[in-house]
Order: sequence, then structure tokens, then C-alpha cells
Amino acid sequence: MKFEHIISVGVLSAALAFSANADANSFSATQTADIQKIVHDYIVNNPTVLVEASQKLREQMQAKEQKAALSAIESNKQSLFNDSASPIAGNAQGSIVIVEFFDYQCGHCKEMGPVIDQFVQNNRQIKVIFKELPIFGGDSEFAARASLAAYKIDPQKFVAFHNALMKANNPLKNEDVMKIAKSLGYDSGSLKKAMSSADVMDQLKKNFALAQQLELAGTPAFVIANGSLTKFQFVPGAAPAAQLQDLIQKVS
Repeated sequence: MKFEHIISVGVLSAALAFSANADANSFSATQTADIQKIVHDYIVNNPTVLVEASQKLREQMQAKEQKAALSAIESNKQSLFNDSASPIAGNAQGSIVIVEFFDYQCGHCKEMGPVIDQFVQNNRQIKVIFKELPIFGGDSEFAARASLAAYKIDPQKFVAFHNALMKANNPLKNEDVMKIAKSLGYDSGSLKKAMSSADVMDQLKKNFALAQQLELAGTPAFVIANGSLTKFQFVPGAAPAAQLQDLIQKVS
């Protein structure tokens, strides 16, 4: 570590301590002005320190988020991994489980749609559990209820319906959802009836409660686990396929 950087850390630490803890009467007006000038001049001459501090804060927040999420995952395993009402894709008995919280109106969720589908196609040991989380309300909720209803009516057609909704352009209107469902052979009347059922509405409430337990900040979000549910990884947002593959290897 360079001598100048050691000094900078000391100066900034002292400044932070001063601003946070010092009694207003501990320093004279002249001393206070001198300290403020030292901090000001140093930051102006070394602006990368702010970037370093921001990165460090981000890392600390992410670590805290990971720790809280992993604890919540352990406490909510039944709801996450064994809820029969949650739609699934891939191998129901797979040794790798991916839980995805998503919104059909979420752009980043749509970007991840093909990525998740490719994992299912390329790895016969993967099971995906879908957790509809319509955070954008309105049309999002309509699509989420249609998705859950479609799975309830005919699980075999669900994946095609889900992928079609993911590929559809935003904004995804209610009529678009129904057109897609009809094109895949779902009866509109039966679908609408199921969408209004207590089971579907309760499932959405459970998903939101679960998301709150995991302190999710948005969609998408992923939980990756091994089949025996003893190892977990949490991904709070969209991620490259390579990163997800690396996390899958870690839980395998």
C-alpha cells in the first residue's frame, strides 16, 4: 500500500469520525475549517477514493443481502421448493433446482427467459420452479393469474404458454394474454374462471409473502439449490448464463 494512500485512509477516517461523533465544542471554528479544507482538498485531488468507497459499500450491502437471503431460504424451504401449486419446468425429480421470481412485464425477466429455457433444454437434471411476482400490478397481475390458472388447468401446456408470454412485447395487455392462451388450446371461459379462483389468488399472496421473507428488491430473482436442499445460492437480479452455470456447479 502506498504511503499517500495510508495517509488518505487516516485523513478520511478522522474526518468521518469527526463529523459523526465529535462534540461541536471540541474544536474551535478555525480547527473545524482546517479539517474541512483538508478533507475537501484531498477528495478533489483524489476523486477515485469516492469510487473505492462506493464499491466497498456496495460489496458490504451485497454480502449483507446474501446472508439475509440464505437465512430466509433455509427458513422457507417448504414454500420455496415444495409448493405443488407453483408451476414447474424440466425434470420434476431433478438434482438441481432453480426457483425464479419474475414478472411478465419485467424487461430483465424477459431477457432471462431464454437463458432459463436453455438450461432446461441442455441439462436434464434441472427443475425450474416459477414464482409469479407481479410487482408492476394491473396487466402484470392479470398475466400472473393467467399463468397460474393455465398450469392448474393443463400443466403440459404451461411451459409453452409461459415462454410465449415471456417473448411477447411489452406492454403485455390482457387481450394479448388471452390470445396467446387461445392459440395454445386453452378455453377462454375456463381460464378466466380459474384465474378468479381462491387458489390462484392465494398463490399470489403466498408468493408476495415469500418475496418479503427473502427481502427481494425486485425481479428477477433466483434461488439455486441441490436436490437434497442442503446447498443454496441466491441471485438478486439478472445474471449471465456463465454466472448461473458457475453457481449451479457450486451447489452440485
